[in-house]
Amino acid sequence: MPSPAKRLRPNDPMGIRAMEARNMRATVKGIDELIAKVYAVAKERNITDPQVIQRMVMREAQAWGEMGKRLALERIMRSRQAGRAHARELLKVLGLEPPSDMASDLIGRDSLAEQMMRLQNDYELLKAELIQDLSDALLGVTQVSEREAKVSLRVGTAGTRNHARQVAHAETVNPFRASALEQYTLVGVTVLEWYTSLDERVCDECRERHGRKYPIDRVPEPHFGCRCDLLPTDVEMYRLEEVRVPA
Repeated sequence: MPSPAKRLRPNDPMGIRAMEARNMRATVKGIDELIAKVYAVAKERNITDPQVIQRMVMREAQAWGEMGKRLALERIMRSRQAGRAHARELLKVLGLEPPSDMASDLIGRDSLAEQMMRLQNDYELLKAELIQDLSDALLGVTQVSEREAKVSLRVGTAGTRNHARQVAHAETVNPFRASALEQYTLVGVTVLEWYTSLDERVCDECRERHGRKYPIDRVPEPHFGCRCDLLPTDVEMYRLEEVRVPA
C-alpha cells in the first residue's frame, strides 16, 4: 500500500510553514502599527503624564484587540480548511474516500467553539500585556530623538511581540491539526504515524517519535511550536506490538 509520507515535503510536513509565517507577520504588524500611531500622537502633543498615556494606549488597544480577534478568526477558519484538505489528500493515497463536508462541519463544531474561546482568552491576555508594556515604554520617549524612541519602544514591547507570534502560531497549527484528525476519525482511521521534519530545528523528543505509530485517541500531545505531522494509517498494516500506547 502506498505511504502518505510520499506526498509530504520533508522540511514542511503539514505544508503550512508559509501560512504560519504570514500569520505571525500580520499579527506583529498590527502591534507595530498601533505602537507607531500612539507614539506619533504622544510626540506631537508632547504627552508625558503617565495616566494620559495609559488611557490613550487603552483606547487604541481596545480597538486593536477587537480587530485582531476578527482577523484571527479568519485565520483559524483558513487553517481548518487547509487541515481538512491536507487530510483528504492523504486519505486518498490510502484509497479511502474522504468524508462529506456536512459530516466534517458537524464533527468540527466543538473543536471550533473551543478554538474560538481560546482565541478570545489569548487576545485579552495579549491586550493587557500590550497596554502595560507600551504604557511603560512610552514614558519619556517623547523627550528623546525619534531614533532613540523607536529603539526604546521596540525593546519595551519585545515580550508582547513575541507573545503575539506564539498566539499566531497556535491559531495556525492547532486548528489545522484538529481539523485533520477529525477527517481521520470520520473514516475510521485507528492508528496514526508520527512524521517529523528531520532537520536541525527538530527537538530530540520529536526526532525520537519519528515513524512511531499511535492509537488515534492516544497520540502524545505536541509541544508548543511542534510542526510534526500525523499520518493516517491502520492497525492492520502493523503488528499490534508496533503500535505505541503512551502511559
